[in-house]
Amino acid sequence: MRLLITGATGLVGSRLVEQCLANGHQVHYLSTRPSQLDRFDKAQGFMWNPLEGTIDINCFEGVDTVINLAGSSISKPWTKKNRKLILESRIKSLETLRKGIQSLDNHSIKSFLTASAIGIYKEDYNNKLKEVNTEVADDFLGSVVHAWEQEANLFTELGLDPIILRIGLVLSSQGGVLPSLLSPIKASVGIVFGNGDQWQSWIHIDDLVQIILFLSQKNERGIFNAVAPNPVRQKELVRSIAKALNKKIILFRMPKLIVKLIFGERSGLLINSHCISASKIKKTDYQYSFATLDQALDHIVS
Repeated sequence: MRLLITGATGLVGSRLVEQCLANGHQVHYLSTRPSQLDRFDKAQGFMWNPLEGTIDINCFEGVDTVINLAGSSISKPWTKKNRKLILESRIKSLETLRKGIQSLDNHSIKSFLTASAIGIYKEDYNNKLKEVNTEVADDFLGSVVHAWEQEANLFTELGLDPIILRIGLVLSSQGGVLPSLLSPIKASVGIVFGNGDQWQSWIHIDDLVQIILFLSQKNERGIFNAVAPNPVRQKELVRSIAKALNKKIILFRMPKLIVKLIFGERSGLLINSHCISASKIKKTDYQYSFATLDQALDHIVS
């Protein structure tokens, strides 16, 4: 395989590039920064600027698989400026890729996969949410992910039916949410937001990378929830981290009102409940390396 990867210098993207190279695949990747074009020894970097709609079309040469992981972080404060960047970085990345492919006389691309997020789903404490659920969360993140997926579906105009991965909480020792949870637990304090009963649908970063490659190689189509098959309550997540660290903790509950006062609309990232089904992924015969939270945390902590 020869892959073109966007978002290659991010948490998931860099792990994906490393895995592709280890598997003997050829990798092209896109970056907005010239200093990152030599980031990976055996991968070839190309310049683009999605916000300006520019791309080095040489990046598509010989590529059979495009994987889009580009998008500004949602963890930064949702100021008016950042909201615009969060949305436009996702929409314009897809638009720039699509127009770049459209401009080619011919290409060898057979598979197109793009990231999405489980934030598209409405909050639910009682039901496992599947890809067939059509209700969209009526908040900022829901509107962003909905627009993101609509843009991805325009690739059908190029004869490329996209694979859309709705990604859950990514667990990694290198970044994401886990390091911020580890710090207080190491001090014997476990913090949960609200009552701690909200569902957390998570995935180990290595399973996420393998799912990306697995679905791309099988040339699948459509929407998939990229989560592990065993979601947990938030307080269970905190207790499991403490167990993996062999730490006794005092569980501290931060009331919803306080969470909303501190984080504003971003508080939904902490207090909303999403129990997401992985049944569609499992039906593809993908075998999880880390199906349970204890397996995932033991591996990461060790």
